[in-house]
Amino acid sequence: MDFDTNDNKNIIGVIVILCLIFIVIGLTFLLTSKKVKQSESNPTAIKKIDTEVAKPLTEQELNKLNDGFLRALYSYSTTETDLITYLSNLNNNQKLYLGDIMKVKNNNTSLSIADIKNNLINILGNDISIKGEDYYIGEAEQPFIKYNDTNGEFKINEEYENGSDQLTDLSTKKLYNYKVKSIDKTENGGIITVYGMYKNHDGFQEYIENDKGIKRYIGVDDRLEEFGYPDTEEMYLTNLYQNDTQQFLEFQYTYTLNNNSYILTDFNIVS
Repeated sequence: MDFDTNDNKNIIGVIVILCLIFIVIGLTFLLTSKKVKQSESNPTAIKKIDTEVAKPLTEQELNKLNDGFLRALYSYSTTETDLITYLSNLNNNQKLYLGDIMKVKNNNTSLSIADIKNNLINILGNDISIKGEDYYIGEAEQPFIKYNDTNGEFKINEEYENGSDQLTDLSTKKLYNYKVKSIDKTENGGIITVYGMYKNHDGFQEYIENDKGIKRYIGVDDRLEEFGYPDTEEMYLTNLYQNDTQQFLEFQYTYTLNNNSYILTDFNIVS
């Protein structure tokens, strides 16, 4: 049978196309196989990704805890409820204190309710149902910090006249973190164990104490003779830490990894 020139051209064209298809398939297979082998022979690449996702827990998390948290956590340690439930049941004044409302006073600036909520979420992963309301000191009739419903911001009340130093109705006793004992990894987070004391105020001066008889006034290094102390506060604590760590209490802060951030989920006093 005779084929004309056009038929020959068509056959050649089909053959060329088929060859190109087989070449592309072959190259794709080779490249895929090479990548799989590289991944299998280089497991550190996978480990690196895991490490970036699960960042290490550090004592920097403790630096987020303001005066309000250190008071609230002490009170929480005496209850049998979970942390979020306990904090959610605080009054709104106390919640504002935990959310760093006093930055308005200390920094002489305004602060929004969104800022307050973010401060709480960064620590707890929860805003504990806080509301935008005026902030009162003790039983004062006038708010110390006023909330503006229109723009959602807090500002110092320029007409406040009480002049009280009482900042909150949270516990007078709070946690005093001295030195980290250990940071232990858990399945979904970690636990920071700290050597510490309680810090209290007798209406005259702040002091640290344990539950074993220690009571040491602090912040009086310029009046050591007056208080009958032979050493400074730092010397006293350093000596105690080096020679008798059993005099310290141990605080355990439990953190859970959530969206590449650690949130505080529990607290215990273990000794």
